Amino acid sequence: MRRGLRFAVLVVATAEPGAMANVPILLGLARQFAAALFVIENRVENSVDPKLLKALGEDVVVSALEKLTLDEHANALLQMGGLRFIADELARAEDNLIARFGFAEAGRIVADLTAFRVGVMAAAAPAARWLEG
Repeated sequence: MRRGLRFAVLVVATAEPGAMANVPILLGLARQFAAALFVIENRVENSVDPKLLKALGEDVVVSALEKLTLDEHANALLQMGGLRFIADELARAEDNLIARFGFAEAGRIVADLTAFRVGVMAAAAPAARWLEG
């Protein structure tokens, strides 16, 4: 702990073998100087092998972003604007979405993006609580 600063490391793990192979390496490098280690298992595509997650160590706090099926238009908006769009722009964009896709489709888009944001926030909650101190 240099200059009284403490920090944590958060790694997002996916089931893709190459990505999962790097998670233990990143955590191993961080262990010597991080006050806390967090892993978010991104289950949006597939779940990570539970044995691999357990092997990360008892000092790693693991949470999960659950699998969601997004409306194709919701997915396109998420890819273009990311979580910031959901947080900052979605409410203002709702009238435009209704005009473009109709009331029912716009409702599905908003519901899907809102559910995705809630899932991401829940997955990041352990790290956020640590950060709050």
